Amino acid sequence: MTIRIVIIGSGPTAIGAALRLRELQLEGDLDIEVTLLEKEKVVGGLASSVTDQRGFTWDLGVHVMGATKYKEFEKTTAEAVGQWNEIPRCVKANMKHIIQANDPLDNYVPYPVQDSIPYFPDHEKECCLSDLENLESTSSAPAKNFSEFSEQVFGITLRDIFIQPYNEKVWTVPLKELSCVWVEGRVPKPNWQELTKRCRLTISTLHEQEEQKPKTVFRYPATLRGVGAMWKKIAYKLPKGWIQLEKAVASIDAEEKLVLLVGLGIRRPQPEVTENWSWVYFPQPDIIFYRCTFISNFNESLTPNAAVFWSVVCEIGMDSDAEVVEEEAVEKTIQGLKTAGILYENNTIVSKWFCALPYGYPIPTINRDYELAKCQPVFEKKGIFSRGRFGSWKYESANQDHSFTMGREVVDRIFMNKPEKLN
Repeated sequence: MTIRIVIIGSGPTAIGAALRLRELQLEGDLDIEVTLLEKEKVVGGLASSVTDQRGFTWDLGVHVMGATKYKEFEKTTAEAVGQWNEIPRCVKANMKHIIQANDPLDNYVPYPVQDSIPYFPDHEKECCLSDLENLESTSSAPAKNFSEFSEQVFGITLRDIFIQPYNEKVWTVPLKELSCVWVEGRVPKPNWQELTKRCRLTISTLHEQEEQKPKTVFRYPATLRGVGAMWKKIAYKLPKGWIQLEKAVASIDAEEKLVLLVGLGIRRPQPEVTENWSWVYFPQPDIIFYRCTFISNFNESLTPNAAVFWSVVCEIGMDSDAEVVEEEAVEKTIQGLKTAGILYENNTIVSKWFCALPYGYPIPTINRDYELAKCQPVFEKKGIFSRGRFGSWKYESANQDHSFTMGREVVDRIFMNKPEKLN
């Protein structure tokens, strides 16, 4: 009997599932009819890319490749990409609300912020160290939410000056409403004794030590225009009749976070210090975006002419029912970049790209796992297997390699009776 399978969407999870189905079909294990429905004109979902009329290419978010333990993902992406740019990871956080330097570019500290306490002014530095020292000798009950977790791991001062304002800007909900399950075991506890030693060093010595540290490297396609082009090439491996573009499926209403993306194509010069930066985090409420990514630093072909232009993409978190005014969001982004020292007053902006994503990140609310345990069995009894960044609603396993592997694993579970490791 021919088994009919419908895959909704064409992001990494959907493509991973479709490729695995194709493998099983070619091996003779399955007699299947597959339909992949995608409402947009191109495949890729939230991992797709857009090239605007000015010739600037924008990824829908920040999609870079780090080290992965998923061999099929590594093999599949390597075949599609061919040549990679290997980029040293250089991430900063803007702490102007406590450092208050005359030069805006002196307000940045290396990320993660908990390791950059030695860069803080004396008062904040002493408060953070005192908090961490007290935590060394204090035992606490297990944290019930992300606010309690932050206080127990980072201390009250660091929670108040960065962890809370930044995360509430990203997630758009109070920390008390967020679970801490998604972050437990993923965030190292600050080393109080090591930080105390480093706090005796001068800022210039700290910068020298930072420069000498071995850098983590991430990869980005070298010859393709954006990560979306990679997923297009991967999807070409599927039979043509499987993918149906511009075919919308009725959606399910839910509480989601709205993400706005503002991309700016800029005529050079670019501040020299930012030419090696990957992205920067902004906890301040007076700056509209929570992250700015220097996307043209990843691949020269993402601008029409790398000798003349550079580009950034900024992410803004908003409530799903918030009114969005494109012109206002773009203008506030430009002003925020100028305040942060990233844009010069005389920089010419040649391209303004705006995109509102109704889905950005699945919010890990306190009752998330309980609700998932209830709804997933109901879906599966009806032959619906909900996987992927939003299908599984797990931020901690929503990267491209996770999502791609999740799609493969659910196919093996359904048809080969193999247990899933990710879901």
